[in-house]
Amino acid sequence: MTKNAPAAAIRFIREKFTYTQARIDEANARIDNIPAGPQGEPGPSGSDGQPGADGPPGEVSLQQFNDSIAGTARNPFGSAPYPGMFSDPVTQAEMLAYVAWNEARWQSIMRQPT
Repeated sequence: MTKNAPAAAIRFIREKFTYTQARIDEANARIDNIPAGPQGEPGPSGSDGQPGADGPPGEVSLQQFNDSIAGTARNPFGSAPYPGMFSDPVTQAEMLAYVAWNEARWQSIMRQPT
């Protein structure tokens, strides 16, 4: 194989591509020159349907607001990250400390009845 083999292969592929592109352009030109038939009759118009009902008003009363947040957390940012450490392997005392911290965290973010 000679040093110019890749260049010759590229030239051959380019020539084949150019030839194929020319045939495609000729076919497209022939298709574009085919005369179109007459315009058809327009179809029937469809109905637009009935308008929808009006939505609820955008304003919210204080009572509606209070009712909507009645079951949400009062202060979910009131608990700090877990301050303890875990050894490898984790000990039972470490897990119990974590469970106690997690329970206190859940209690702090749950909304208490008023």
